[in-house]
Parts: sequence; C-alpha cells; structure tokens
Amino acid sequence: MSCPESHELAALDAVGALDPAGKARLEARTAGNAEARAEVAGLRDAAAVLALAYSKPALLHAPVVPIALGGFSFVHQHESAWAETPIPGLKVKILSVNNREGCRVILAQLAPGARFPRHIHKTGPEELFVVSGDLETEGRTLRAGDFLHAESGTEHRGLYSPHGCVVLLVEPVEGPEIPMAEK
Repeated sequence: MSCPESHELAALDAVGALDPAGKARLEARTAGNAEARAEVAGLRDAAAVLALAYSKPALLHAPVVPIALGGFSFVHQHESAWAETPIPGLKVKILSVNNREGCRVILAQLAPGARFPRHIHKTGPEELFVVSGDLETEGRTLRAGDFLHAESGTEHRGLYSPHGCVVLLVEPVEGPEIPMAEK
C-alpha cells in the first residue's frame, strides 16, 4: 500500500477504531491485492500483540463473582460482566481460576471480523468449545457445538471470527504466551 490514506485506514483498522465507511474503503483498496491484505493482517496482529502484552496481568485478575456454597461456586449471567480487553473486538468473562490444578475457565467473545493473533501454547494445552457463531483457525471453520484441542507446544496461527462468536476456553492459568507477529 503506497497511498498515505491506505496506511491511515490500515492503522485505524488495526486498533479497532475504523468506522464502517472506512472499513469499506480499506476493503476496496486491498481487494485482489494479496500483499496489501497481508500488510493489513500484519498490522492487526502487531496491535494485538502489544495489547495482549500489556493486558495479560489484567486478564489474569478479571473479577469473578462466585457464590460459594458447600464447595460449589456459581457465576450467574447477571453477576458477571464482560471485561473489555485491549485486543479489538475481544471481551472475556473469567468464570473460574483453579490455581491448584493450574487452569482457568474463560468465556470469550469475538466481535464480527475480530482476530486473536498467532501464539504458542507453551504453558499447557488449550480446550476450546464454540458456544455460538463461527471461528476460523488452522484452515478450518468451527461453528456452535464444535471443539478444538490444542496440545501444549503447538503454534496457533491465529483465530478469526467472520460473524462473531462466543467460545468457552479451558487453558493454563498463565494463558497463552504473548502472540508472535505474522511471519
């Protein structure tokens, strides 16, 4: 992309600040140009890498409102709000954290068109169940009711939701490693 306006549109898109008209202009300028589309994807991933790097402690300590009763904890829908993250289009609800077993359960919501960048599962496996919507990863499209297991040590090349989705994640307490920028 050589045009200054294209660069500005791509930068605004990367940080989730592009309005619908701008998105349409960016889409028109990159249509049929694989190099330009890769540049836009790289900017999105770079913004998400920075956002995740700075938000990781906040995500680990997002509020959970458990009601303890005889060893059971309940989180009712109205008691727990979605927590905004710096990653454009990503909201989370941490449902539980089990430090003894080293895992946490998270409900994550990706807005239509949102991306979670590439990352390595260094601290343990990830279990992902699609509750609603659609999610593209590793060359496949997952829909409501579909499940993905990512073994420890695997490189996740990123996640993209064309129409938005809600997923249930079981992952290590430390969460994913800081994502890598596109190669």
